[in-house]
Amino acid sequence: MNSVCLTGRLTKEPNLKYLPNNGYAVCEFDIAVNTYNSKKTDYFTIKCWKNLAEITSSNLDKGRKVSIQGFLKNNHWKDENGKLHKDNLVVATRIEYLDFPKDKTKENLEFQPMNMDLVDGELPF
Repeated sequence: MNSVCLTGRLTKEPNLKYLPNNGYAVCEFDIAVNTYNSKKTDYFTIKCWKNLAEITSSNLDKGRKVSIQGFLKNNHWKDENGKLHKDNLVVATRIEYLDFPKDKTKENLEFQPMNMDLVDGELPF
């Protein structure tokens, strides 16, 4: 089973792009997660797709605390020189906002966790 659950804070603004070949929205951002003893911090790249990507990019900012549910994805690509690169990222299928933006309060912000059910083979990568 490939399942990931992380809680942390965004380290930068989400980056939303639309893929040229199919128009799918893809949003990428990084989160900082404290380790079990809180003396070290781990950093993870998070990627989400389609509707979840658009909602995430418009509702999250650097510093916001989130809970991510998803799965690990191995990413392999060749650069323009033909050199092979590899990394791992987390594909988010659910993102919950755990705090509120500074300009909004709990009373005027409706909390709605976002969920995107994915089936293998449905992702555009």
